[in-house]
Amino acid sequence: MSESAIQDVICGIGFPVGGNPTQFLLERSFVSAGLDTRFMTFEVVPEKMHDAVAGMKALNFKGGALLPPHASLGPLFMDRLADSSKLSQASNCLVREGHDWVGHDTMGCGFIEALHMIPEWAASHVVILGAGDVGRSIAASLAAEGVADLLILDQDAEAGQGFVTHLNEQLGGGTRFLPWNETFDVPERVDLLVQATPIGWRDSQTQLPLQLQNLKPEACVIDVNYHPPETWLVREALSRGVLVVSGIELLVHQLAVSFQKWTGMEADIPSIREAAEEYLEI
Repeated sequence: MSESAIQDVICGIGFPVGGNPTQFLLERSFVSAGLDTRFMTFEVVPEKMHDAVAGMKALNFKGGALLPPHASLGPLFMDRLADSSKLSQASNCLVREGHDWVGHDTMGCGFIEALHMIPEWAASHVVILGAGDVGRSIAASLAAEGVADLLILDQDAEAGQGFVTHLNEQLGGGTRFLPWNETFDVPERVDLLVQATPIGWRDSQTQLPLQLQNLKPEACVIDVNYHPPETWLVREALSRGVLVVSGIELLVHQLAVSFQKWTGMEADIPSIREAAEEYLEI
């Protein structure tokens, strides 16, 4: 029981929020850490985000998680941005620091943490499918890590090229953009293929417009979609003997980074992973 009259509250704001496990995983983490902190989830359309964030601030919440599709709106409402958010142009983790609100991007940070779980493995040639919030966050983190050859594909050429221009202005030119309007033949040199589009979310059958015959066995494939954990791309990669990192691992490590930002404590990653598997019934 809290000794304070008021519990710390962190909220999640998304649209839609049905099927999102964030609240379940974080509340399990707060209990595991002995924290009297609550997580509340709200469904808010993009047009009402200004009001929602203003309410969160007025109620003196400890922090907030901007769930899809709101992370790109986060920087608009913050007093300050962490370097991660400046680079990715997204804030999915909002933290109250005194009277200020600071926007962080933990999506890309969590991705890097998940990659570091692979012993003695590094990426030099990377393809990212999708330039939405998640794709941009992953691209920004990989570029910041020094990946020399980074290619982003998306159907929205204007937005995709605009982000790549921003990234190269900040870090130097090593990132390229390619409009994704036809089937893409993954080059043999690629050692990391990241699927960061919603294709595969609650859909294990839809095929991506990809040719994978040149994908080498030493490569790594990551599909950010974790429900179901086995998408078309995951099955294709496994059938070729390619290393696969589950989207569940990205979710777990992203929430672990957010947990640390809000609480100042290290998260119990096995506990978060166990809660994710329980929620997804796998």
